Parts: sequence; structure tokens; C-alpha cells
Amino acid sequence: MNKILKLLIVSCLIVSFVVDAALLRRGGRGSETSTSPNTYYLIDDSWVVLDPDGFPTLNANTYDDAFSASPGKSTTSGKYKLLVVPFDGCAEEYSFGDYDGVPPDFLPVWDGCDWEFTEDERLFAYGDFPLYLDGAFDYDIKFTISSATGDTWVLDGSDTYVDTTGGTALPDGGTSNKGMVFLDAVRPTDLGPGDYTISVSVEMLSGADKTFFHYRDGHSSLNVNCEPTGLPAPDDFFCFVSGGLDVSDSLSFSADFSETLRILPGIVKVSAPATGLILFSSLGILVLRRRRQFENAISPTR
Repeated sequence: MNKILKLLIVSCLIVSFVVDAALLRRGGRGSETSTSPNTYYLIDDSWVVLDPDGFPTLNANTYDDAFSASPGKSTTSGKYKLLVVPFDGCAEEYSFGDYDGVPPDFLPVWDGCDWEFTEDERLFAYGDFPLYLDGAFDYDIKFTISSATGDTWVLDGSDTYVDTTGGTALPDGGTSNKGMVFLDAVRPTDLGPGDYTISVSVEMLSGADKTFFHYRDGHSSLNVNCEPTGLPAPDDFFCFVSGGLDVSDSLSFSADFSETLRILPGIVKVSAPATGLILFSSLGILVLRRRRQFENAISPTR
């Protein structure tokens, strides 16, 4: 009976694991960061001016105010910009020298994370987007699944979205971070069982009344030029930022690395409560059978 009971318990635990697991964390991936800060801003066009050549820029006297009043995200070389998995448990950022002198047996194991689904399930995946900017007009998100033979499936449009608030309950028991990108799609019929890679890209659109500015090097001051205006003081010179800023109506990012997406053959799935019910019912049957065997053994022969 003990062997049967152990086998039953293990089987139920396996079923529960298969049902509940979609993201398999295997140590994540590491990236060494540096101290070369650069910042992305989404600035209202009321702060934007045109330089003498007609290109958008910022006024040299007010650009600090424009930065302070606008959504912005800073990053450095080596920091993740977009992930196809959650940061927690799937990625690590570390500074130069953090692991110097650490014995190999004690170094992190960075094996990445896998998305795993059965043929019966929707594809529901999500990743952190650290450079998400509040207030962007729209987001063009593309999840790309690729096979070893070169076939690709691009899932976008209504199958994808950005979580603009955060705090959404996730299947693994956690909650979403603000700006996470999501895939929620029916599995393509020709995406059969097997191992694939999955990646994601995002294009953020500023909209008609805002502009993206990328401050390329936070260690360096912005270049400023002044041109005479022909007007009386104090408006006799127009001073503007002439270098150090990239200006655009869109920003595009691709995942820093791809991960494995695994499709398993369809199985008969049992919910966790049902698994528990099966376990306790089976235990009851085994106990009852054991009792009857005991009663028969001690009953006198008629």
C-alpha cells in the first residue's frame, strides 16, 4: 500500500505541476552594466523649438525644466531595455567586478527561462519593458516565434498589449510591473509540438503633440549654440541645444535576448482542486480496502 500511495501522490503532484506551470525559471541571464547613463524622454511639444535649420530641439534656457516636467527613463550600457520574460527570476544586472574572485562553483547559473504550453492552451507570455514611457500615444508590439528550420510566426495587433497600470495578477502568483508587454493569443494551428525561440520588439509612438528626446551621454553637457535674432535685448539671441540629443517621433527596442518556447502535446488536464479531490478519494478507497482485509484476516472461519 505504501508504494501505491507514494506513486499516487507523486502522480498528482506531477499533474498539478503540468497544469500550473507556464514559465519555467532556470536561473535567468546575467548582464554586466557600466556607468554610461543615457535617458529617454517624452516631451510635450510646448517645450520644443526649431533650430535655424528647421529641426526640432529644445531651448537652451529651459531644457532642464522640460526634462523635469516629462516622463523619462534612464539606462546604462548593459542594462536590459526589453525582455520576453519577467525580470524577476529570469534576468540579473550586475556591476563590473561583482563576481571577481568568486569560485566557479558559487557563480550564478544563468540558464534562462522557458515558456511552456500544451497544444490546448493559449499562448500567454509577458516580459518587462524597463524603458516604457508613460503617455506614449501607441505601442506596436510584435512577438516573434522561430523554429530551428527558419519558420517564423509573428503575433501582434490585438494579440498583444502593454500593461499601463501594473499590479495585474499573473499565473505564477506574482503581479505585473507597470509597462510589461503581454502576448495573449490562440496558438497558430501550424505551430505544433516542439522547441522554438521567442522574442519581442516594441515600437513606441509619441503622438501628434509630443516628441521623444534621447539624451545620449549623461556625463557630458549638451552642446548649445546661440544665434542673433535682430530683436532688442533680452531677445537679441536665440540659444538652443545643438548636440547631444536624438529627436524622433518613435522609439524602437528589441528584446535583449530570446528564450525557449516549448509546445507539448495536448493532455487531459485536471485542475488543482480536482487533483486534491482525486488524491483524497483514492486514499479513502485504499484505507477502506485495507480495513476490510484486516477484518477478514481476524474473522473466524465459518
